[in-house]
Amino acid sequence: MMRALSTIELINLWERGLTQTSLERALALLTATSPDVPLPALAEMSVGRRDARLLTLRETLFGPELNCLADCPVCSERLEVNFSVNDIRTQDVIDADQAPESNQTLTLKEAGYELSFRIPNSLDLAAVGDSADVTGARSQLFERCLLKASHKGQDKTAAQLPDRIIEKVAKRMADADPQANVELDLTCPTCGHRWPAAFDIVSYLWSELHAWALRILRETHLLASAYGWREAEILTMSPLRRQFYLEMVSR
Repeated sequence: MMRALSTIELINLWERGLTQTSLERALALLTATSPDVPLPALAEMSVGRRDARLLTLRETLFGPELNCLADCPVCSERLEVNFSVNDIRTQDVIDADQAPESNQTLTLKEAGYELSFRIPNSLDLAAVGDSADVTGARSQLFERCLLKASHKGQDKTAAQLPDRIIEKVAKRMADADPQANVELDLTCPTCGHRWPAAFDIVSYLWSELHAWALRILRETHLLASAYGWREAEILTMSPLRRQFYLEMVSR
């Protein structure tokens, strides 16, 4: 069960998040809403399990409907995309507490190869970082998650594995943690081009939180200027009462 956050708590999380990385923001939000779960445990959750919790948090904060923009890669037409949380919530992680753990060991046996590996987590993504070398980042991520590999009894390193085996492992990882790989099927209404677009709940939620925080601070400024109230007094008001005062100020 996620703990509800007050307006002041959300504003403080947003302020700290201004100097944090995307992954640090995600873990800060989950830490605040899941005080019963230690930070190391949150960081070691599979990416899909983490994102499932963030989807639930987003629904709690801003409702189930989502809206985003996308540009057609063929004709550059700007699309407005509307969908709901349930549209992108995978069936087997509706309850995030039942989603796979990142330390769950998976296996693959193929053409004499035997591999054991785990699902990526936030710590793995942080280690890879925002590298411009996509191929290198994928290799590093694979190496971190590979626990053991052998071919006909001979131990192998990640670099010694053929591409076809690595691709099968990557697919097994994706199948085991589907919430980590959410794609929207988009169609351009102008040229008819169809393409998959990745959806990242971490960056989406932060963008919404950022816009919300700026609006709340502007409202706080207006009310403080009009009535001389302190910030804490304004932020602890219910949204409905704050809106009533804003309407009176604007008259």
